[in-house]
Amino acid sequence: MISLSPVYQLGTAIANILSVKPKFTDEAPKRFALFIGLLFSVMLSVFYTLGYIKVGEGVSFVLLICALLEGFFDYCVGCKIYQLLKFFRRNPNGRF
Repeated sequence: MISLSPVYQLGTAIANILSVKPKFTDEAPKRFALFIGLLFSVMLSVFYTLGYIKVGEGVSFVLLICALLEGFFDYCVGCKIYQLLKFFRRNPNGRF
């Protein structure tokens, strides 16, 4: 089913042409980051709809910075937050 997607086909073709090997990562932090991004997008829509333009611009700036960090430097802010939450859940005292 996924092989019918034009984006999947294009990505696979480009990866084959450039001989790029897949980089496998844990799915849970990426899903958490996706949820955080969705939450920020909903907040952005709500603030703009309610007329809080400056607050909406602040939220959009944070979302933009996080997306640029992921795109250019492969640094996932949501994944780092997930790791911190997981650490503090395991260690309630916060001790290393």
